[in-house]
Amino acid sequence: MTAFLVLVAASGLLFFSLVEMAFTLLMRLPERLEAERESEGDALSSYLDDPLRFFVPARLMRGMLLILCVALVAQTVDHGWVGAGVLLGSGFLLAVGVGQLLPAVLVRRRPERILELLLPAFTAVASLTSPVT
Repeated sequence: MTAFLVLVAASGLLFFSLVEMAFTLLMRLPERLEAERESEGDALSSYLDDPLRFFVPARLMRGMLLILCVALVAQTVDHGWVGAGVLLGSGFLLAVGVGQLLPAVLVRRRPERILELLLPAFTAVASLTSPVT
């Protein structure tokens, strides 16, 4: 059961990392100008006008999911040096591998397409976290 929960939380971490990486790549000036021309009056243009409305919920959710993943892994490992090594290794793998490298590889070609697919779901989650942010 714990392995399944770690998988679900890591999938959520990958989702938010993909959305954040795509938006970050789209923030470059040429891509941003093209995106603003194509998206009049939708969620993307409101996020481009005020990037903090995007980045605060994205990073909040990424941080919470990373902490959840590491806490779930911590429940299954033994206490001691080996357990600490497994915990540090899994935290590093999740933070760097799932949180940075994998999204960078998946998004680098067409960030606008990834953002087009994932932004509606992100907007729903961001609206839920708006009282906190």
